[in-house]
Amino acid sequence: MTLPPALSAECRAVILFEGQCKLCCFTVRFVAPRDPKGLFAFLPAQSALGRATLAAAGQNPDDPETFLLIENGRVLGLSEAALAIGRRLRWPWSWLSWAACALPLPLRDWAYSVLARNRRRWFGSTEACMVPDEALRARFVG
Repeated sequence: MTLPPALSAECRAVILFEGQCKLCCFTVRFVAPRDPKGLFAFLPAQSALGRATLAAAGQNPDDPETFLLIENGRVLGLSEAALAIGRRLRWPWSWLSWAACALPLPLRDWAYSVLARNRRRWFGSTEACMVPDEALRARFVG
């Protein structure tokens, strides 16, 4: 996969998320304060760079199936992305993510896919992308 040049130059790990999904926005707001080293940057799927990245990853930019973790030219999705993010957060989230790796990948991805398919119905969505506060906005790319 060839990433858009603006993203391939980004030095931090980038979490690409759907900015109108309430669960996805909650995830961004959950990760940021639990990422003490500031390892993660955030990219809304609705931005031009987000749409180009989704297309490059083979996802529909109008209806992403998962959020993505992009780092060093590598793209992770589904449970792999979620657990890779969790492993880098402070305790207890890092420990829980390592423990969840004991589950077989097909089972983890199935559970993730059920959640992803139903996220708007279960958690809701908004008409506009989330508006981050100033501190969080500094961690956005695109």
